[in-house]
Amino acid sequence: MIRSVNINDLKDVALIHKKCFSEHFASHLCIDKDCEILQRFYLELYELNPDYFIVTEENNTINGFCVGYRMSRNDFMERFIKKNKIKVALNTLRLLVSCDKVAWKKVKNFFIKSSRPVFEVINHEYDYIPEVETADLLSICVLPEHRGKGYAKRLIEEYLKILKDSGMKLCLLSVENKNSSAVNLYIKAGFIPYRKMGEEGMTYMRLL
Repeated sequence: MIRSVNINDLKDVALIHKKCFSEHFASHLCIDKDCEILQRFYLELYELNPDYFIVTEENNTINGFCVGYRMSRNDFMERFIKKNKIKVALNTLRLLVSCDKVAWKKVKNFFIKSSRPVFEVINHEYDYIPEVETADLLSICVLPEHRGKGYAKRLIEEYLKILKDSGMKLCLLSVENKNSSAVNLYIKAGFIPYRKMGEEGMTYMRLL
């Protein structure tokens, strides 16, 4: 079953994120068992666009989620960092002291400009669509033990329907090139390349 998220789901969402995206910096910031920092992050998204946040469940247990936001509100990440800068800084410092490779790479990319990916738009087909009619699919995740059952496909379909019903005309999403299963899923859902993110990833787009 797919349904809208509620505030009581955010701990489960954070824990699913940590399990699905174990190599991401945000997951490494979850030093505590309840993933407080990720719960705060998803609360920010929940408050920003509750309609753009859905979960899937089996036997009344959440096993996946999909969330995004309107591109006209894409400064939410900057606001989140400012509001939680002490927590983020302390957790990052702890990771650096423990020689966490993901944390060191993140810090390197932040301070060394040449380490950051170079963004290059390769498809201008939908440049005419304004930002206020564009949304982003930020995260989609299904627990490993529940994959292969069509949950991710149904989450994408429902999310795109929500966007279209809310007046959006274009959906963007970004993914690492090495995540071939996700890339194949998005291409099957009708997404096409939009922008290169260095050699590591690609932003895709889909007309709604």
